[in-house]
Amino acid sequence: QNHSPPPYVHVIPGHLPEPPEDLRQYLRNVIKKGDEIADAELFEDTIEHAPEKWKRFISGGSKVCHFSKWKNAAFLGSLFHHIQMNSPVDVELSTWDLYH
Repeated sequence: QNHSPPPYVHVIPGHLPEPPEDLRQYLRNVIKKGDEIADAELFEDTIEHAPEKWKRFISGGSKVCHFSKWKNAAFLGSLFHHIQMNSPVDVELSTWDLYH
């Protein structure tokens, strides 16, 4: 490999925000400790049932959890904003796209 994207990939211009250290640590924890322990360290202890009005937007289950630190959620939201603002085609993302 020459470390360049395949021809069918469009590289979105602009500078992506740096991921928070918590998300980097999460990936290391998934590899070293497994996903359950990694999840426990990234999310709040409470797992809730999704409100009925949300269930049509959620794939693969009906439970939701929240990041323990707001910076992690803000980072993921910023990625979607970056895609929408820099895509070569019109992209209209909705809040429920964050679930997919």
